[in-house]
Parts: sequence; C-alpha cells; structure tokens
Amino acid sequence: MVGPCTSGFWRWMVLVLIVMTASVTGQACPIAGYGSFNGVCYKAFPYPKTYAEARQTCAADGGLLAVPKNDAINTFIYNLAGGGNQHRWIGLTDATVEGQWIFEDGETLSSTSYTNWGPVNGGWTIWGAWSSCSVTCGVGTETRDRTCTNPAPENGGAECDGAAQETRSCDTGLSCPGNSNYIPCSFALCMGTISRVYIPPTKQAQLQLICLHVVDGGWSSWGGWSSCSVTCGSGSQSRHRTCTNPAPAYGGANCAGSAQETRQCNAGSCPVNGGWTIWGAWTGCSVTCGVGTETRDRTCTNPAPENGGAECDGAAQETRSCDTGLSCPVNGGWSDWDQWSNCSVTCGVGTETRDRTCTNPAPENGGVDCDGSAQETRSCDTGLSCPGN
Repeated sequence: MVGPCTSGFWRWMVLVLIVMTASVTGQACPIAGYGSFNGVCYKAFPYPKTYAEARQTCAADGGLLAVPKNDAINTFIYNLAGGGNQHRWIGLTDATVEGQWIFEDGETLSSTSYTNWGPVNGGWTIWGAWSSCSVTCGVGTETRDRTCTNPAPENGGAECDGAAQETRSCDTGLSCPGNSNYIPCSFALCMGTISRVYIPPTKQAQLQLICLHVVDGGWSSWGGWSSCSVTCGSGSQSRHRTCTNPAPAYGGANCAGSAQETRQCNAGSCPVNGGWTIWGAWTGCSVTCGVGTETRDRTCTNPAPENGGAECDGAAQETRSCDTGLSCPVNGGWSDWDQWSNCSVTCGVGTETRDRTCTNPAPENGGVDCDGSAQETRSCDTGLSCPGN
C-alpha cells in the first residue's frame, strides 16, 4: 500500500525473512512455510504486530526483521505476502530518536537515500551508431538503437515514450542477381513493470509481519589436492574448501577452522650432477735425474652423479714436466773395433792387434766403465822362413 510519510519521503515496508545458502537458489526453500528467492528464504506472518512485537515474533521463529533494500526483493515479498494494499514492517524504526529512522541492520536512513525510492521517469540515451546494411546488394535496411537508461525508470516511474530502435533503408549501389527487392524483418522488444509498496507514516500501526532467519556458515567439502609444488624431491600440496554450505548471512557465524589444508609430498629423487673434488697433490718426479713428468688427480665425487645426473666435465688427471736439477750418470760404451795391426814379424809367425775405445759413450757423472778389454790379439804367419833358424 502506498502511503506518504510525515517527512515527505516514501519508505519501504518492514519484512521478515530466512537466509539460505546459494546452493538453494532457484529451488524450493527447504524450511516449511518459507518461499525462496535468490538463495534467501522469506516468510510472511499474517498477524498484526507493532514494531517491538514484530522483532519478538521473528526472534521466536529463529529470525530477524528483514531489510529489503532493492526492487527485486521488494517485489518478491510483495507477492509472497499476497499483494494488494497491505501495510508491512520493514526493519526501520525511529523509536530511539524521534524522526531519525534506522534500519534493523544499523544503517541510518538519510533523506538522500529515501529520495532514491521515489518514482523516477525513464529517459532515453542518445542514439547509437547505424548498423551495417542488412544486404550486400540492392536495397536493405539499417538500424540504430537507444536504451531507456538515462535514467532508467525506477520506483514506479514511467517508461520512456517512443521506440528503442530506428530503421531506415540503405542502398548498396550494387545490383543483385535475380530478385533484388528483399527487405529483412524487424524485431520487437517487451518490458515489464515492478509493483511498489511503502510503509505508513506511524511506527505503532498494527501491521502484517515478515521475518528473516540467521544462518551460520558451514564448510563445503574439501576440494582435490593440488599438484606437488616441486617436480622432484620433497614439496607441498594443498586443498581448499569454502564457507558456502551454507554461507553465513544476517549475523550468522563464520565457519570455524581453516579454508586451506597443506601436506608434504615427495615427487621422487632429483637428478644430481657430478662435481669435481679439489686437485690432489703432485706426485714425485718420474725420474731421479734430468727431466721427467709428475701428475695430480681429482675425482667426480663432490658430489658423485646420481639419478641420471650428468658426469663431471673435464679430465680427472693433469700432467706437467719436472726437472730434478741433477745430471744423470752415463755408463761407458765401446766403440767399434779398429782394423788389425800389421804382423809383429816379417818372417815366421808373430802377432797382430786391434783396439777399441770406451767412448760410445764415454762414462760420465759416475757412470761405470766399459766391461771387457780395449785390445784384442791374435797370431799371424808371414809365410816366410827366417834365416839362420
């Protein structure tokens, strides 16, 4: 029922409702005696009550006075309560301070917010751009649109006057093969209206009652575990749940506990690439005199390759020359034998010799002399008899 307030503004009716979770949206309310709208359950009480009595009645039924502050909820409750010219409480009172209206949820009602509930007539936006021609040859049509949103009609205000779409012909300048007189059909749009109801000017009037139930939050089921945070070795994975079964509403308690659970996970051994140890000490020189070599080593154990990890890159041994600073002993060696000497006599039988020297090489630096004789002797026969013998 529409009724003017003493302040000159329009006010919404007081209602009672039960809030349910989003999971019941579009379904029948699971609580007997309540109607569901967008996941919220509402109940209308047919008994006349004052504001204080209305609060007590809602509390006894497990609920609170409703605070319907938008068109959709208001329209639903209007129909739920049977429509018609009935007064209803909404959660609004000036019992504490005369003339200062406060919603059940604590929000102070200002004249600015009240003005918004007055009727607003719709206004057209400017026309949009013309669409492309409806045909690619011959003569067709093109359209442009505007919307009744400047402003949109509210609180029973009038719809915009006129058409939301304008049509005109368009000529492509191209001849069509065959029939070129085709013109496409146009479409029509429909819009509905919303019923409005307001509270009367007195807070002590005997009014019909509508109540709201408080809902404590409940956890959804746990989701699946996430992938392990690592591809090898030890990591973590988590799973989540939401406080939506049901969601807390109208002062209901939030869910107790954590929305996330974490546990350790093992993705298997990780590959380990090999690493060299530091170089070992150089070995002794390979010789005790003259120039030789010495080496040093390292091993691929820092760490050793594991689980398919790469071997160490480079050599495991390093070599360099070393000089003892000492000349090496040289043992003597015989030269070849010289030619045999002439026979020691000119008649009869004598001897002849040949020599060699210990110079191939000569002994040095304490090397040993050649072994054996430096001269060899043999007999020689001249073939001539000596006189007088």
